[in-house]
Amino acid sequence: MPLKSDARIQVRLAELVEYGLVVLASAFVMVFSIASYTSYASSVSVATQRADYSSYVTLAYAAMERGNSSAGLTLENTTLECHQGSLVFGSPALAVEDSLPVGCQFDYHNLNGPRRLSFSYSNGVLNLEVS
Repeated sequence: MPLKSDARIQVRLAELVEYGLVVLASAFVMVFSIASYTSYASSVSVATQRADYSSYVTLAYAAMERGNSSAGLTLENTTLECHQGSLVFGSPALAVEDSLPVGCQFDYHNLNGPRRLSFSYSNGVLNLEVS
């Protein structure tokens, strides 16, 4: 027995509501995924830049102990400065300053990509060469 016209309309409305719920759920999952990825990417970027900062400071102190030290880092729009014992590391997600018990005078701005940091220390002065 064929469905009456009202019954067919109710079935179609139920199908439309079901379809709408599926579309909304899919959109919600997509937005949640994008938000999660953005948060994750930001956290990874900060962690990477903190590790670069730690390496930078460690290299500076190693040079003060041994006379020189060097390592390769991949930097992203990074500033490396030192003026009168104030060692600065600046990047898009992190800006940190550390005090050194020695003199220094260098400025490097907008460093991107793989770089070799070579610290040297002599006569109470810390120097940095970036290549």
